[in-house]
This record gives sequence, C-alpha cells and structure tokens, in this order.
Amino acid sequence: MAVGARRGDIMRRFLIESVLVCLLGGAAGIALALGGGNLLTLIAGTPLSYSMLSVVLAFASCSPIGVGFGFMPARAASRLDPLAALARH
Repeated sequence: MAVGARRGDIMRRFLIESVLVCLLGGAAGIALALGGGNLLTLIAGTPLSYSMLSVVLAFASCSPIGVGFGFMPARAASRLDPLAALARH
C-alpha cells in the first residue's frame, strides 16, 4: 500500500502465493508417493497400481486448501496501515 498497491492487489498476491505453495506441495507429495511406491515395488517385487483419479483429486484439493488458509492472512495484510506495517520490520 505504501507504493500504491490496493487491497485487492495485496489479497490477490497472497492468494496466488498460497495456491502455488499448496500446488507445489501437492506435486511433491505425489512425487514422493509414486517414488516410494516404485521403491517398494523394487524391494518387495509386488507391483502397485495408481489411480489417475486419486492424483487429480490430490491436486483438486490443494487449491481450496491454499485459498482457505491464505485468505485470512491476505485479508489481515490488506487491512494493515502501511506505516504500521513498515514500522514492524
């Protein structure tokens, strides 16, 4: 706000960041699950099957979680007085 940003700009930035962090976390979780499954297949010799629906649902659940947990801090940050926010750092 000190450099001309509006409340909507600040909220949009926070929400985009939180969704991207959740999507990256979801991708990392899926990659770890697939890698762990492949490792288990190599060790135990039992092949595992993966459902594409579960991968899609994992990504579909990441965005609402990011929006949900990113909305409150975004709203609080957009309501801060610019001078008070700069004085805290």
